[in-house]
Amino acid sequence: MSGRYQRVQSQRRPDRVRRRRQCGFKEAVLDYHTTMTQFAALLASVFARGLKLPPNYFAQFYKKPLIQVRLLHYLPQDQQAALEGGDSRAHQDAGGFTMLQQDDVGGLEIKSKSGEWLIVPPVENSFVVNIGDSMRMWTNNRFASTLHRVVNHYGRERYSVGIFANPDYDTVIRPLPTCVDAEHPPTFDQMLSGEALLFLYSRVWPSLGEPDKVSSY
Repeated sequence: MSGRYQRVQSQRRPDRVRRRRQCGFKEAVLDYHTTMTQFAALLASVFARGLKLPPNYFAQFYKKPLIQVRLLHYLPQDQQAALEGGDSRAHQDAGGFTMLQQDDVGGLEIKSKSGEWLIVPPVENSFVVNIGDSMRMWTNNRFASTLHRVVNHYGRERYSVGIFANPDYDTVIRPLPTCVDAEHPPTFDQMLSGEALLFLYSRVWPSLGEPDKVSSY
């Protein structure tokens, strides 16, 4: 009897362990989302100070923000296939900025003004911060949004966590007063944040179509 019970117990234990792990996974991700939302607010205040604005200036655009946490897994590819297809289509993010944690594999690349793709080496216990299209438009093109891609041709699986600091969907983005003067007139009138997100998705996933309202910005 005891031997049978031990066999049944040993067979069920992995399932119980998996359930416990799965039950804790959701809470861990939600806690991380909360922490990173607070960190995004802190980073937004740094941008505000740099733009000669009150530290809490961007808080008005992040009352119900569309902040996303993406847990990303890239399979290894041979170099030619990775360069031809790419694991992530080259794009700029739509939000204010993105915070990225990489593992030690690498693969993130950014495009320089000269058109060269530069590798962003992983640095332990750090974030890569990409400026997005919303911040570019807020700053009247003073800050450039980062064109980037992922090319995993290192023969290993790659994991990363991206935190996308997207403002409220109905945020109306206009050039900031501190970024407009006689030498730098406004480059556009206004833009709805939600439309910028839709345009990003249409670039990354072309089957969704391409909203005409955003393509001219």
